[in-house]
Amino acid sequence: RKHYPGKSEDIEQALIFNWAHDPWAMACETVDYTPGELTKLWPALMEPCGRIHFAGAYTDNLNWGQEAATRSANRVAEAIDKA
Repeated sequence: RKHYPGKSEDIEQALIFNWAHDPWAMACETVDYTPGELTKLWPALMEPCGRIHFAGAYTDNLNWGQEAATRSANRVAEAIDKA
């Protein structure tokens, strides 16, 4: 709830799962990048190329996991909706 200020009343339940410990989820990003490693790439990764938008955990500043992938999908959906 602390990550969604102003929306805490709307959240009924939060589930947390450490995907790094799930042997069947190795396709999900579990790399801890060093500080600054991705920040120089993010602007380019987040910019659409014409009508093509890029979404995925690698395009979010959380930089790994399902939450980051979902946040980037929301960002792209909002950008497409505004276009």
